[in-house]
Amino acid sequence: MGNYPKENNFKTNQRDRDRDRYRDPGCPRYPDYPGYPDGPNPGQGRHIHSYRGRTSYDENHSHNYRGTSSQAIYNGNGTHYHEYQTITTTNRRHSHQITGRTGPAIRTRSGHIHEMGGETSINVGHQHQYSTETSRPIPD
Repeated sequence: MGNYPKENNFKTNQRDRDRDRYRDPGCPRYPDYPGYPDGPNPGQGRHIHSYRGRTSYDENHSHNYRGTSSQAIYNGNGTHYHEYQTITTTNRRHSHQITGRTGPAIRTRSGHIHEMGGETSINVGHQHQYSTETSRPIPD
């Protein structure tokens, strides 16, 4: 939607011109959700992301995790991020907390994603690394 080479001389409609006027060049709007509000202002284009992954293997074990992010937090420079918080699965009678903030939006063919990563909380004298990417936007 609107992401075609200009040299093809396709005719554009008013909606395409309006979308281009407000387009964040680093993050396409929601092409997989036609008609979804996609303005650059907070309160428009409300969405969340899901995520899941597995921690690093430390102390002879690892943990799985999954969750959903907060609503988009617009940072005023044309992109946004999300906050997240979850608890890993229990393994060897303990779990870890994962909290953080995603990186900025990364353009994909079907919308955008975010990278997330860091270290879990310390529990039973150790912690794990985690790194994953979020899902495509989920309208909220």
